[in-house]
Amino acid sequence: MKVREFEEAVWRIEGIRIVIRAPWNDEVGDYPAYGQEPDNISLMQFFRNRVYHLTGDLDIAALDGEGEWVNGRKHLGTIRASYER
Repeated sequence: MKVREFEEAVWRIEGIRIVIRAPWNDEVGDYPAYGQEPDNISLMQFFRNRVYHLTGDLDIAALDGEGEWVNGRKHLGTIRASYER
């Protein structure tokens, strides 16, 4: 799966906007299409559970609804709610 497809899959499935700092055409693992992670886990836990093993050592970050970088301790529910304003 290409980086841009991975970012789009995370947005579609998880409702979280992530940015992978790599050329969009670079290949990473396929993002799993099973259910959304719960709102009460942190962004860092989400990355550990679902992202890092598929992207290797690439730098990954998340953006909130204001376009600001998200702290890894912030809960997914808080991040998701920021897009709904």
